[in-house]
Amino acid sequence: MELELRCNVGGNERTARLAGGIAAGVLAATLPLPGVLRWIMAVAAGVSIATGATQYCPLNQALGRNSCRRKKVLRFAA
Repeated sequence: MELELRCNVGGNERTARLAGGIAAGVLAATLPLPGVLRWIMAVAAGVSIATGATQYCPLNQALGRNSCRRKKVLRFAA
């Protein structure tokens, strides 16, 4: 079984997601934040890094956004 996704996160957006996710993860790990806020920030960091790394964002798809210039199809073995 194979999962097929169309790329919808392009160059600059991808870089911003990866950098923002890494920064949020570092801040979540180092700042003295209350427990719930720390977990929310860590999850947001993980989602940002995951969408930047895979170049696919379900929210972008739902909103009809596509910043990916190439018609790239991502295939993942399931």
